[in-house]
Amino acid sequence: MRPPPLSGGFGAGSVALRTPDNRNRHFEMSQPEHLFHARINRRLPRQVYAEKMHNIYRGGTPDYWYSGFKADLWVEYKWVKKLPVKADVKTGLSGLQKLWLNDAWKKGRNVCVIIGAPTGCVVLQNGAWNEDISRGKFVVTEQAVAEWIIWEVHDPTVESTDSGNEPGVQALNNVVVNSGSVD
Repeated sequence: MRPPPLSGGFGAGSVALRTPDNRNRHFEMSQPEHLFHARINRRLPRQVYAEKMHNIYRGGTPDYWYSGFKADLWVEYKWVKKLPVKADVKTGLSGLQKLWLNDAWKKGRNVCVIIGAPTGCVVLQNGAWNEDISRGKFVVTEQAVAEWIIWEVHDPTVESTDSGNEPGVQALNNVVVNSGSVD
């Protein structure tokens, strides 16, 4: 009997892999995380180039590379289903992801980690991804994150497109979490 094909028919975000025992195994991609960065990317103008980085042969590469007239930005996205009540939030980064981010940051690259939760987002820059994050930092909206990405890579004069209920670029800069040292 012929095994089923490796593609098609398994639903969006599903990946079929052939195992040594010749059976297909299906691995679901993190649907909430995928939806999170998709919502942010939909808010970006065409002038901001966004490329999904997916390399099955080399781990640690951030999820997205953004490029504009001003600069490039490498972003690792994470999603937290529910913020802990008492403890700080762990970034959820693998060892290879931390290694890649820290190495790129030390070389002067523009890198960050954006973590989303149902209550809001947080942007981690300058090595802040090496530390746990206070749950009180998850206050930035997805719209403000998109505006910050535009400001970082495209044009520093981008005006806020929010309705006045969400913080714009200036407010976002006040809640970006930074760290000064890399371990």
